[in-house]
Amino acid sequence: MKKIAVVDRNLTFGQCGVFGEEIKAALYSTPVRVPLFDFVMGLGGRDVTPATIREAAQYTLDHDAQAEEINWIGVKR
Repeated sequence: MKKIAVVDRNLTFGQCGVFGEEIKAALYSTPVRVPLFDFVMGLGGRDVTPATIREAAQYTLDHDAQAEEINWIGVKR
């Protein structure tokens, strides 16, 4: 694998999405060193649609690393 994209529907304040943090922790002691893209979407009962998944996948394919610690999709910041 060259990159990992994670879809999080929850958030730990002061941190990334919970699932993204768990994956980072699980990979910490392995030789896997690939960029991990953490996408937070679907908060507040919003739908996660095929279009939002495509947007996350396209961003992951188009970038070598995340610009910010969390990528927000469909959520007002």
